[in-house]
Amino acid sequence: MSELLEVLFDLITNFVRLLAVLATLALCYAWLLAWLAWWLWLVDWRRFWGALRQGAWLPLLMALAFVSYLAWSVGMPVPGERELGSLTPIALSLVLLGSVLLCGWLQTVFAWHPTEISLETEASMAQEHKHPGEEHGPHHMQASSPLP
Repeated sequence: MSELLEVLFDLITNFVRLLAVLATLALCYAWLLAWLAWWLWLVDWRRFWGALRQGAWLPLLMALAFVSYLAWSVGMPVPGERELGSLTPIALSLVLLGSVLLCGWLQTVFAWHPTEISLETEASMAQEHKHPGEEHGPHHMQASSPLP
C-alpha cells in the first residue's frame, strides 16, 4: 500500500511539474499564440479571402512588414531563433504572412468560422426591414376582422 501511495505522489508531483513547464512555454510564446489565435479563430476568412482578391493584400503585407520590423527592432525573441539564425525583417514578415495564410487555409479546410456577432440594436434592425411605402405605427394600423 505504501508503494502505491509513493507512486501516486510521484505522479501528482510530475503532473504539477508538467503544468509548470507548459505554463512557462505558453508565457514565453504568448505573442505567437495570440497571433495564431487571432488569425485562426477571430478573422472570418470567408469574407477576408474576397477582400484580399479585391486588393487588401497590399495593406495586409505592409502591416505585417511593420509588425515584423517592430518585433525585429526591439529584439523580441523569435521562436526557433537558435535553429534558424537571426531573421531579417523581410524574412520575419514573410514568416508572418505565411502563418496568416496558413491560418486562413486551415479555417477554410476545417470550417472553423467565427460566430456572427451583430452590434446593431433590434430597433435599428426593425427599421431596416421596413418596406418603402409601408407605414408603421399605432395611427396607421388597421383592425383585422374577427374570425368567424
